[in-house]
Amino acid sequence: MIDKKYYDEVWQKYYELKDNKNRDSFYDEEYYNSKNINKNKIYKMVAMFLIVIIGTVNLVYGASVLYKYIIQETSNIKTDFVDVNSNSEGYERLGFKLITDLHDFYYKKITDYEDYKNCKENIESLIDMRQEDFEDNFLFVVISCNSNTGGLHITNINADETSLYVEIDKSIKENQGKGMVSAKVDRTLDRDNVVLKEKKQETYSPNYTQIKELPKNYTLEEAVNDNCFVINEEGEVISNNRDRISEFINNTKNGQDDFLRIVSKNGVSKESKENGIIITDIQYVNGEYRVCRDQSRCISTGNEVDYYYNVFSNIEDVRNDTFAQNCIRLTSLYDNLVVAFYK
Repeated sequence: MIDKKYYDEVWQKYYELKDNKNRDSFYDEEYYNSKNINKNKIYKMVAMFLIVIIGTVNLVYGASVLYKYIIQETSNIKTDFVDVNSNSEGYERLGFKLITDLHDFYYKKITDYEDYKNCKENIESLIDMRQEDFEDNFLFVVISCNSNTGGLHITNINADETSLYVEIDKSIKENQGKGMVSAKVDRTLDRDNVVLKEKKQETYSPNYTQIKELPKNYTLEEAVNDNCFVINEEGEVISNNRDRISEFINNTKNGQDDFLRIVSKNGVSKESKENGIIITDIQYVNGEYRVCRDQSRCISTGNEVDYYYNVFSNIEDVRNDTFAQNCIRLTSLYDNLVVAFYK
């Protein structure tokens, strides 16, 4: 919803245009005295005018919320710690908290200038802040333990009554090394509890059921009927589209958007729960490979997640002559994923 402030701004803009010497004849026409103009049409015209203006303000407002509350800076990590191996100990000594389920990210909320000075002495690449800045702001810092992470930045930040929610993302096109983001955040968002999440790039194709809507008893036979690239327990391709991998790679290498769903049971542990199928969606769009991997049917340990999301910059189909198998692999500056093996 748009609050009163934005409605007032819309009307202010209207009156500014109305009083302008170069105003449009719209403001001078005596529409209500004209016999040729239906009043209902005028009402509709004015309503449409306001809807368009308000809709535009709402769109701009939504896009600018993040920048209203924070000023952020992505940078290389420059510390006074002795070596890379001592970084984790150094971060923890400074009060940073480790989140292991986000590929080992550290974060810290700095609310006073003395704490900031102490951190700045050890991490010189923190964004610059003055003592008076902390009257209305606090500093939020996220650091990646992966030295290859590039372009780390905050994509969304908001709060409810109890928690601060921060969404982060990294760029697959950014040079590696920029694995820290520090942001000056409006103090109205300060909360004791912090929820840090990594942005999930969802995959979608109108030709396939959404991955999370597939039944838990989904079978290889159903996957074949759904035109997926299907690999059985022995690593054999049992779908009729064996050349689909090469086709997908060629299309995407030529810049063409494409979508591929791989359903595999090869290499899945016998102790896996339910039917042991792994479903991987790969969508190439905007020059990147977005991946959603459904592992909910084959998780045998408590350390994995049901759905894995990531973004990659390259895909390859590599032949392994030792095992007489091909390997479908996705890579980026800071990560890689083996999607499946097949004969």
